[in-house]
Amino acid sequence: MEADAIGGAINLQLRSAPDYLMIRATVAGGMNSIFADNPFKTYDARPVSFQSPDQLHGHDYLAAISEFPKSTLDYTDLNTPINTTANVIFGNRFFKRP
Repeated sequence: MEADAIGGAINLQLRSAPDYLMIRATVAGGMNSIFADNPFKTYDARPVSFQSPDQLHGHDYLAAISEFPKSTLDYTDLNTPINTTANVIFGNRFFKRP
């Protein structure tokens, strides 16, 4: 019987808390040239709710079709999208200090 699977291991290396207040910010951007000739398909995700109708209205609520937007089925082409990421790290040690 055929099957596809992905396996592996994850090595999480957690940061140790510094003995002083540490604030670090990183911002990065980039572009993938593979999408210069091949369009990237995207859709408007703004109307999508992060909560289900069950979470919003309770277990006895019967959801209507209108609560699920059709705009997520309207794909548009986007050429050479920009990749962005940003993060902020705050660190300090409280209570017991080694």
